[in-house]
Amino acid sequence: MYKGVLKDIRCIIFVERIITAVVLQSLFSELLPKYGNWKTKYIAGNNSGLQNQTRKKQNEIVEEFRKGIVNIIVATSILEEGLDVQACNLIIRFDPSPTVCSFIQSRGRARMQNSDYLLMVKSGDFSTHSRLKNYLTSGDVMRKESLCHASDPCSPLSNDLCDEEFYHVASTGAFMTLSSSVGLIYFYCSRLPADGYFKPTPRCIIDKQMGICTLHLPKSSPIQTVCVKGNFKSLKQKACFEACKQLHQIGALTDNLVPDIVVEEKDAEEIGKESYNDDQPIFFPPELVNQDAQESMTEYYCYLMELKQNFGYEFPVHNIILLVRSQLEMEAISVGELEVDRGTLTVNLKYIGLICLSSDQVILCRRFQIALFRVLMDHKAEKLTELLSDLTLGNNSEIDYLLLPSNYMGQNPVIDWLSISSILFSYEKVWKNHVNCNAGMIQTKSGLVCTCMIKNSLVSTPHNGHTYIIDGLLNNINANSLLTLSDGGVMTYKEYYEQRIL
Repeated sequence: MYKGVLKDIRCIIFVERIITAVVLQSLFSELLPKYGNWKTKYIAGNNSGLQNQTRKKQNEIVEEFRKGIVNIIVATSILEEGLDVQACNLIIRFDPSPTVCSFIQSRGRARMQNSDYLLMVKSGDFSTHSRLKNYLTSGDVMRKESLCHASDPCSPLSNDLCDEEFYHVASTGAFMTLSSSVGLIYFYCSRLPADGYFKPTPRCIIDKQMGICTLHLPKSSPIQTVCVKGNFKSLKQKACFEACKQLHQIGALTDNLVPDIVVEEKDAEEIGKESYNDDQPIFFPPELVNQDAQESMTEYYCYLMELKQNFGYEFPVHNIILLVRSQLEMEAISVGELEVDRGTLTVNLKYIGLICLSSDQVILCRRFQIALFRVLMDHKAEKLTELLSDLTLGNNSEIDYLLLPSNYMGQNPVIDWLSISSILFSYEKVWKNHVNCNAGMIQTKSGLVCTCMIKNSLVSTPHNGHTYIIDGLLNNINANSLLTLSDGGVMTYKEYYEQRIL
């Protein structure tokens, strides 16, 4: 039993895995109320799909811990650094610290004088017991050395800020330098609204000849662009430095020079107060609903999504054709600008006419669309073949729309059937009707394929499951060609990728 004052306990239990934190919190919440008024909650990182917690929820739990409303927090390493609760008087390592740094940081969370640090080790685990004993011994050695040098006078601190431009907030003492401003601007952008398909990041465009750097911030930032001139080597730092100054001046960065996300969360909470009724029906726009029975020929209304690329890139964007069963209530509309990772796209939508597709063409288009969405959303091609093989016209969703690549025949936009038909690619039929081709062959994991067929194709690498596009071929290089490494070493491509796979 803990020797301290039971009602005033503030305990943090450190675990290694999120599932351990969840289970222990559930166990304590069931058992402890039978013996006292201790309340337990858990805090874990939000990179896992298991029991995700918002940053706001984690801050609320910490605040309840400060006030004594919560007595025990079961936490992963997320709380090892930075948490300062003066009343914390007990730290328990349920799982041993993996490193010396973790050991010291978790021990330092016990802020109250005469607090306790409890280490739990599995019976018979002599290796872990010896490692933790060494950690404790090293702490004693460090303490003795510190006391031996306690009377030695300290040399004056060197002021590194004299050699570098800095920005200082007098009210809090917070400051940033040219070098630290880059990390701060990336940190600020990481706190802007994001989802699984868009991560807000800054973009720097540097004109070496003019000595100008233009920093582009995401659309959700109150400042969009910052332009600076100066030495080429420090242009990016200067742009980030100026952006941070402006963000602080308008209140987007607090006087502690951190993102002001508390207000955003509070506003979001006010907006989201209206309760959601789980029983209400799911709504789909009527234009996207399949209202007709299965037919041999299906009529679609065609709309061209014109994409104007507002940034430089070696691969141009292509327009998209939207096919729907019902006519939209407009002839042309400007959708506006969409933000992508390299800049913005201006999108316009206009009606271009009717088209009739056979049942085979509809299935082909749906197979292409599903494959494309799966790769874009999951970034992997696993189980794609199985998914596409199950697709038939009879078991399709009631939602019927198609997003297809566009090409031009003269001045008129048409569906790019060549790209859509690529979904039919099969190694079993790859050599059928493939004659009189002078291109070479390449060995893939799935089999031999002609090099003329793989340009502009998507490929999946088995060692990491990533998907890539092949935009060109290096005909003078093969698996036995030499590759110069960053450290100056040399090995063949075959040897290099064998190491990567292993």
